[in-house]
Amino acid sequence: MRIARKYRAVKFEFLQEALYSSLANHTLWVIARSNGCLLSR
Repeated sequence: MRIARKYRAVKFEFLQEALYSSLANHTLWVIARSNGCLLSR
């Protein structure tokens, strides 16, 4: 029972980290894209 709970916590932590990293990458991409648009003007 304890092992299952620990595994679930680790799994959730991993998913959360993946979500945060994908959000960060998307945000950086949007910022870079908006900067590119501003520079091209």
